[in-house]
Parts: sequence; C-alpha cells; structure tokens
Amino acid sequence: MINFQSIKLPIVSQLAQIKQLLQQHSSLILQAQPGAGKTTLVPLALLDCIPEKQKILLLEPRRLAAKNAAYYMAKLLNQNVGDTVGYRIRHESKVSNNTRIEVITEGILTRMLQTDAELPSVGLIIFDEFHERSIHSDLGLAFAIDVQQALRDDLKLIIMSATIDTQSIAKLLNNAPCVQSEGKIFPVEIIHHPPPSQTSWQSHLCHTIIQIINNDIKLTQSTTLRSSENLLVFLPGVAEIKQVETQLAQQAANQTNIRVTPLYGSLPFNEQQIAILPNANYRKIILTTNLAESSLTIEQVDCVIDSGLVRQSVFDPNTGFDRLVTQKISQASANQRSGRAGRLKAGICFRLWHQHETLRAQSIPEILRTDLMLPVLELSHWGVTDLHQLALLDKPGEANINQAQSILRQFNALDNSDKITAYGIQLLTFGVHPRIAHLLSCSLANECLDIACIIAALLEDNTRKEAINFANLLIDVIEKLHSPKGQAITILKHARNLYQTVKKQAQTAQGKSLCLVRATQQLSQASSILAYAFTDRIAKKRGNGYQLVNGTGAQISSSEHFNATFIVITRLGGSSQPAKIFQAIEIPLPVLEKQFSHLFKTQETVIWDQAKKQVVCEQQCYFGAIQLSVKPLSNTNQHQRQTALLEGIRNNGISILPWDESLSQWCARANLFFKLQQNNFDSDNISTDKILTDAIPTEKSFDFTEPGLIATLDDWLMPYLINIKQLSDITPTLLFNALKAQLTWEKQQSLDRLLPERITLASGTQAKIDYTQGEKPVLAVKLQEMFGEHHSPNIADGQISLIIHLLSPAQRPLQITEDLASFWQNSYQQVKKEMKGKYPKHPWPDNPLKAKATNKTKKMLNQ
Repeated sequence: MINFQSIKLPIVSQLAQIKQLLQQHSSLILQAQPGAGKTTLVPLALLDCIPEKQKILLLEPRRLAAKNAAYYMAKLLNQNVGDTVGYRIRHESKVSNNTRIEVITEGILTRMLQTDAELPSVGLIIFDEFHERSIHSDLGLAFAIDVQQALRDDLKLIIMSATIDTQSIAKLLNNAPCVQSEGKIFPVEIIHHPPPSQTSWQSHLCHTIIQIINNDIKLTQSTTLRSSENLLVFLPGVAEIKQVETQLAQQAANQTNIRVTPLYGSLPFNEQQIAILPNANYRKIILTTNLAESSLTIEQVDCVIDSGLVRQSVFDPNTGFDRLVTQKISQASANQRSGRAGRLKAGICFRLWHQHETLRAQSIPEILRTDLMLPVLELSHWGVTDLHQLALLDKPGEANINQAQSILRQFNALDNSDKITAYGIQLLTFGVHPRIAHLLSCSLANECLDIACIIAALLEDNTRKEAINFANLLIDVIEKLHSPKGQAITILKHARNLYQTVKKQAQTAQGKSLCLVRATQQLSQASSILAYAFTDRIAKKRGNGYQLVNGTGAQISSSEHFNATFIVITRLGGSSQPAKIFQAIEIPLPVLEKQFSHLFKTQETVIWDQAKKQVVCEQQCYFGAIQLSVKPLSNTNQHQRQTALLEGIRNNGISILPWDESLSQWCARANLFFKLQQNNFDSDNISTDKILTDAIPTEKSFDFTEPGLIATLDDWLMPYLINIKQLSDITPTLLFNALKAQLTWEKQQSLDRLLPERITLASGTQAKIDYTQGEKPVLAVKLQEMFGEHHSPNIADGQISLIIHLLSPAQRPLQITEDLASFWQNSYQQVKKEMKGKYPKHPWPDNPLKAKATNKTKKMLNQ
C-alpha cells in the first residue's frame, strides 16, 4: 500500500474529498494545476472505491504520456508495469489478469466501447488532460455518458485538467461537482522577448538559446532569474525542430556540456526518454512540440522558450481537405508551457511575442477544426447518424460532416442513409484512419499488402518529408528498412504491426509476416494503392498547377521538378489559396480507367459559352470534375440548341441580338397600344361605336419591354429558331416577324392605324414619331414646318397629343411643347428675335399662324 501522506504533492489533501464525492455522484470534475500529482495519485487512491473485479481506465491523449504515467505508478507500488498498473497503446500493451489500472490512449477506449458498450470489467474511467480536446476524447466521453445513462448507472467518470471550462463540462455531466487543487508550481518570471524587425523568429530563437546557456542574455527588464538547468523549447512542428537542431549544432559546437534532444510524438520511445529523464552529465536543450505542454513531467527544467506557435490540422470545406496551419497558441497553452519552468524551482519563460498581443482563451477543439471521417464512422457504428444527437461539448459544422459522409459513402463504409455497412465496421477494426483502412483493405484484395503496409506507415508518420515525389521517398525508405536505423525502425515496426492487424481481422492466408522482398516487387502498384485512399485527391495537370477530381485547384509547393500528367496527392495543405501540394505520386491514366471506371463519364453538351458568346456543341469526357477530352458535335438536338441560345440571350440581355431602332420603336408602339386598350376597356364612358372597339383586349396583353421580352423568350422567340444554329443566324427581320406574331392580324392593323410610325405634316413631310422617349410619343420637327398649325397634332383618334420638339434649321431644339397654340402666342416672338439673325435664309414671319408651312429656305420658296 502507498502512504499518500508521505507524498508531498498538493493533490494529496484533496484525495479524501474526491473519494467522498465519487461515492455520492456518478461523475466528477477535477481541476488541478500542473504538478499537483493528479495523473498518478488519483487513480491509485481510488482503487478501493471500485469493486475488486473491476478496473480503472486512465485516458491519456498521448502515447508517451500513457507509458510514463504507467511506469511512474508502478514504481510507486514497487511493482513492474503490467502488474497492478499496466498500459495499452496502439500496437503495444503491458497488462495482465492482475491489472486494475490500465493507462490507455483515447482511441483504445473508443474500440473497447464499440466492442462491448457495457464495459462490465470497468468501474471508473478517468479522462486526463481533457483540455486538449482531441476527437477521441470528445467521442469517448460522449459514448461513456451514453453508457452511463442507458446501461451502467454504476459506471463512474472523472474529468481532469488544469485548464478547462468546468461550467460547460458540469452541465454535460448532469451538474457534476468540481474539486479544485493547487499545483506545485514555483514562481515563473515571464519575459516577452519578440524578435527584432527584419529577423526571423527561428534565428532569434537560436540566438536567445545561445545567450541563455552562456548567461549572456540582455533584456530590457531587470531579470533576477537565470537558468542553470535544462531548457525546454516549444516549436510548432517537427520541421522546425530539425531546423533549429541543425542551427544549434553549428552555433554551439564548442559547448561540450550541452546536448540538443528533440522530443515529439513519432520519435522512438528510447529517444523520447533521453529528452525526458534527468542526466547529470550534460545540460539539455529539449526541442519539443505541444506534446510537452501537459501530461509529461520533464525533469530538471527551469527555463522555457516559447515560440508561441502550434501546427494544427484545420478542415477547409471549400477544398474538402485538412490543411496544416501554423498559428498562434491559446492563452491556456501559453500558461501550460510557462508552467513547465516552475516544476522544481523558480524559473523563467521567454515568450517570443509582444506582451500586447492578445491570444484566444482556449484552443479550438479538434472536432471543430479537422476532418470528421473517423468520428462520423464511429458514431454511425454507435448507432448515431447525426452528431448533434450525442452529448458533445461542441457541435461540428454541417459542411465538415457532409464532406466526411460523402467520402465514406464512396468507400462503401456508409450506405445511402449514412448507416454503417459491414465493410465500414471492418475498416474500424483496423484501428487507423478510414482512408488508411480502406487502402489496406483494397490492397489485401489485390494481393499487395506488404507494400501497402509500408505506405500506410509512411502516411501516418507525421515527420516532414522533403521529397515531393512519394515514389522516390518510398524507394528510399524500403532501402533503409533492410538495415533500419532511427526513424526507419519506427516505420518498419508500425508497418509490421499493420500487417498483422489486417491479417488477423481479415483472416487472410497471405504471408505470415511483412516481407520486404515482396514489398519491393509490389512497388509498381504504389500509385494504385494510394489512389484507393485518396480518390478525392487524384489530379490532372492544368497550367502551372493541378485540378483535383472534385474540381478544386492546387499548386506544387516545391521547386523540385514534378510534371506528371496525373497524380495522387498524398500531402495537401497550406494556409493560402489554392492549396499546396507537398507530396504526390504519378499515376498512369490506364490505371485510373481500370480502377475507377465508375468515375469516367462521357456526355454530349449543348451549352451557351459566355466567353465565346455562342452555342457550343461538344462531346466531353470527364474523370470526376476533370475534363479529359472535348470533341465538337455536328448533329445535335434542335431543342437543346434553341434552349442554349435562349440561355445566352437571358444572360446577356436583348442587346446581344441584332436589335435595331425600328424594333425598339415597334415594341414601344405595341406597349402603348396595349395600354390604350386597357384604359379604354377600364373606362366607364366607353361607347360601342368608339374607334377602339375593335381593339378591346380579348386575350392577355403582351409585355414588349426588355424585361418582359427576356421573361417570355420561350413564347415569342423559340418558335422562330428552327434551323438557327448560332446567334449570327438571327436577323432583324426574324425578330420583327417573331414580335409581330404576338399580335393578331386585326391588332396589327389597329396598331398601324392608331399609332402610326409617321405623320404627314402640313408641309407635306412624312415626319417620324418617336415612341421610345417616355410615356408620350415625340414629334421632332423643324419649326417652319408647323406654320399655320393652330393645335398640336395628335394620334389614336385624338386621344394622344404628341410632344413637339421644335427644331432650328440646324436641327437643334428650340422649344419642347405639348401646347402649340400657347407657343405661338407666348414664346414664338422671342424665338424669332433670337433666330432671325442667326438663320436669315429661313422664313420668320410675324404671324406664323397665317404663314405657309415649309421645309424650304426663303430663296427656294420664291422660286
């Protein structure tokens, strides 16, 4: 038994309260600061709170944290790992029949629940470091709450973290109580130390590290603390770790007591332990990702250097893919990172950003920012087709859900109702992402499982690959696997584990174990294998970039030569548009035609081409949204041509037609004609012998305005497009005939009589009437041609007086009037005074009403 009181950790004082509350409630929240001892002491203390035949599951978000927690608890019990305390992570476990505390990674819990939802052998599930909010932790908690409410009211749940929103979680857990514990944290001085302008943050970071180890850092603050222990440096990803490691190797080559040790998730366990465990022989500069923010106790660290950056997957619904985005950390993460400097004694944290910069309070949960294929498949297997039906802290967006469901349906993992299929259940048993599982399953069927497992291990290895061509990378890796060192050992181990998993789940009779010789022989099938996993990332060369099968574009991110016509993209991301292709492999078109025949389609299209402003008739061959070939069609359906032509007219307006002034005038006349009809029809004083009796509407009026004509193209223009193949075949005469056909012969006659195109003036001139100027027609005429006219001329049997534009001999407006008599009486003499000297050759009589109307000069009149 452990004497907890002898352990000087803050959580010890809360253990009694935790036990009491857990007996009274089904769920509990424990908010304990870093260094409180919650990860290892709480599970040990609660062993006597559950039945002897049941165990405690302790969930850790990372494999390294899970193993270290198990080893530390076993050490406290003076036992070996696998006895009372064991661990179970992907492809590795140390448990026995005596194991009562099982430290597992979050995905393991999901598999256990899907296998047996009741979990009869489990009495308590502890979710540690829940603030990291991985998809698996959110799903695991949602499933556990479901089990607790429907199947196991005796199942206990504890949520533990230093930085969580206790109010939201308490609401999710039916108002569960919360216990708070202080951490064993010494004072940490925060120094904001941003890079100078024109200096990259990587160079500034390396320079800062060298200054710290030389005790030569110069700050504007009066710093009282100096680092004498190990340095913990937080970087956004593995690529930056390697870059900084290289720079430090050059700059600190003469520092024999300094050792640079990387620390990230895919690093082999023994190399991770070098970074974590104390060593009195040298001082360490530990270069890590957000892996070291929580869960891990890293010995002898009193100085943290925080880049303030993290690299995360972010789903882009516009492209349908995750993008790797480097972004600012949250304030919660910044607090976690700085706290690492105060575990053993007072420490210091250098933050490489300005103090006035505002960080978001909490990190964005993975379920809100990343690909949802795995959770959607898991939920469907759980019996839920709608993520909103489950007890989730955050509900993901519909676009992400729909994208995931669409791809899973393509894999045949979901049916058309988004319910899981037998094949989908099989994919889940592989314990990998559905893309990888589908790749492995298809490769098994095609007898190329050896190379497929190596490919899958490479795809799941999240260290950055420099080679743009996946084929070159694969060849290089297979060569290294024959005598594996470093990362190659991890890849080979993972590939072998995958091989055995697939063999076990599929009960196949293929080789007993992964064979590198067979894998080499299967290299030619690599692109075909990858196409199964990334069917939606098959792309074709287009200009300087590529077009994906879903229609979106992408650009090669590297200057390395890669110019294949068809590729399968294995790494796609970047924060800009279009997306960046970081890695791809060439795939021959015949392979695509054989493997994805269902995605090839040939269609005949008759469409309006807006760029060419014409109807285009083509036979088009597509692979998904990628156009492979186009051939012109000569014999096409007449109705399709007419429809496409009308679509072009609708898009561009009447102006695209050979529309002339006479057509505009006719349409204006026709509209006025129908207005007259309606006015006379509506009038109470209409008589049976009125001149417009023959024009009283007996059917619906036609709208000859441009919007009206566009809206009724099918009615008036379509019948006249027989044998019309292109826009240029349409003539003004065709349009005029089409328009006139909307009026009966009687109405055409009435239109011409009541609203004539021209009117005969007293001078004998046939003057044109303009019907397009406004509500009333306009007669533009030389003033001298109206001599002798006492009143303004009218049309429509006197119903409409024309608006007269009286013009000078130079055809410039002198007066606009609808009352000619008033003009002669009031304005004429002033006009005469101004114009007589300017145009002396033209008559300007004193009494225009007694003068003869004329369009001639005085000389011509005299002759």
